[in-house]
Amino acid sequence: MMKGIRIKSWLYSVALLASCPAAADVAQEPLFLGSSVPGNLAIVPSVEFPTVNSVANLADTYDADTPYIGYFDSRKCYDYYGSAAESERHFYPTSISENMRCPGPVWSGNYLNWATTQTIDPFRWALTGGLRVKDTPTETWVEKARHDGQGNYFPRRTISGSSLVADLTPFDADWIYTDIDGQGKNMAIGLPSGAEYLGEDASNRNTTLLYQEDFESNNLRSGADSAYSNQQIRRSN
Repeated sequence: MMKGIRIKSWLYSVALLASCPAAADVAQEPLFLGSSVPGNLAIVPSVEFPTVNSVANLADTYDADTPYIGYFDSRKCYDYYGSAAESERHFYPTSISENMRCPGPVWSGNYLNWATTQTIDPFRWALTGGLRVKDTPTETWVEKARHDGQGNYFPRRTISGSSLVADLTPFDADWIYTDIDGQGKNMAIGLPSGAEYLGEDASNRNTTLLYQEDFESNNLRSGADSAYSNQQIRRSN
């Protein structure tokens, strides 16, 4: 019986195909009324709470050999430019790292993706290229989503081990945590007592590494939060 049903279905399909008219020219432009308004495509995605606040990279433990999705390039290292003008504060790429490790006074882009990417960010990236706050012929900046702190959908991210911390962040420390929950567009970090910043002293720079904290070694406090204010990422030059 099942065999007969399959044969009848196949014959029905063939009959439909045989009755189709000859090929015709297909319009290459969308249909619209009037000549002054161009055609547009509206996409209405299903984006429910907590898509904006939830964590995009679900792994609770960081794996140095796994690329994580986000606005940062996983195979680039980044420094942070602090400024009195909030709109000018941003991360910017400094070098390429094929193994996704960045020893020295810089951040691993792969680690920053794992530590800070909200689910809405890759969603925006796929649809529009990201939330662009600056877009010129020579330079594009994108900005992470705002986190309002609702719910408990983005836990604090922690890595441990001095070698791993030094490979991923600009600090010499046994551990470091990052926190974006309820931080708006900022990224808060915490370090143990005795941690040292691996870069030049803030006093030798025109602008501080972090606008809210200079991170000279004698100013680091155990368990204290200091924020990377306005987490914008310069993706191109």
